[in-house]
Amino acid sequence: WISSDQKQYNTTGAVYDAGPASETETTALFLQGKWSLDAHWTFKAGVRYEHADVEVDDTVSGIDIANAEYYQGAVQDPFLQALAGGVGMTPQVFLGTIINTASNLYGYENYLTYSDVAPLRQGGSETYSETLFNAGVVYAFNTRQETFLNYSEGFTVPDMTRLLRSVSVLSDGGDSGPILDGTNIDATKTQSWDLGWRGRFDQFTAQTSLFYNTSDQNVEFDRETGVVVIRKQDERFMGFEALLDARFDNGTIAGFTYARTQGETKDDNGNWYALGADRVAPEKITGYIGLSWNGSADARLQVTHLSDYKKGHQEAPADIQDQVVPFEGYRTFDLITNFYTSVGDFSAAIRNLTNAEYYSVYNQVRGYPSGGASAYLPGQGRTLSLSYSLDY
Repeated sequence: WISSDQKQYNTTGAVYDAGPASETETTALFLQGKWSLDAHWTFKAGVRYEHADVEVDDTVSGIDIANAEYYQGAVQDPFLQALAGGVGMTPQVFLGTIINTASNLYGYENYLTYSDVAPLRQGGSETYSETLFNAGVVYAFNTRQETFLNYSEGFTVPDMTRLLRSVSVLSDGGDSGPILDGTNIDATKTQSWDLGWRGRFDQFTAQTSLFYNTSDQNVEFDRETGVVVIRKQDERFMGFEALLDARFDNGTIAGFTYARTQGETKDDNGNWYALGADRVAPEKITGYIGLSWNGSADARLQVTHLSDYKKGHQEAPADIQDQVVPFEGYRTFDLITNFYTSVGDFSAAIRNLTNAEYYSVYNQVRGYPSGGASAYLPGQGRTLSLSYSLDY
């Protein structure tokens, strides 16, 4: 797999756990109310109590298995055995001496010290609970236009399997005790505000909104190691969204959407800096224009544009800057036609009409595995698709 630049995969029969199996049971109680003061004002408010129990199964770390296999293979290597015999040592003692010397010289942890076995780690359980509030107000100018302001709180239970995937005897300093010992995995609570306006007219539908979200911790993915960790750092997102749809009497249809988001977190000194494209969606603009024939058929040409996003890379602290990849934007066009008949609906589409070469957000920022053919895969080229559906 590695030697072939990730182009050839041969099964070996070895199985590695991608984290311990876990089960989450959630219960909640809530009370929600809505009051209309008059024809213009509407208020809503609510409270929710949420409780979650998470059970984590016993597991053998895939990292410990891989390290044990590497260690066992190393001590059985004929060349190493010959060197060890030449100085009157066993292969195990000789390898340990080399690793200890290199570790002391370069300041690395002796990662083979705990790798001769892959112990079964005991699982455990965690309990989370939180009381959440929400409130909102809508003011209707008339039957066509209204503005709104909302506040809400969210509560997210961590994905134990993903967060514990990289926990091993190595990462725990040689401790083979229960896997949850020494961990500090908390649920994430968020606060969200949004302010907006929406209107419904004879030929137009439009909406705009501003949003602001905060939390006191975030989940971070290390591109180089594939490790997911919870960082106890404040985080905030703010953004603007807008949409417009139009239908004219002559059958012309048109519309656009716009979305821009800014996300920030704090460094170790408490200074805010921009998050990368793996956490912040690049500025996105979509638009379309087409024709509709009395509900029997329609056709439209649509465009999707994603702007460059380099702020996260530019502002990242020096020790992680190489992990925060600048995103290069792209633009694609699609041509879509639909036919609605009594025997079903038919659709024909040409995606990426101009056959533009681009790389999706995911394939630009992922980088783990950090190299090989599976990294930085280009987006799909010009594609013709045909579909048929029937409602019954």
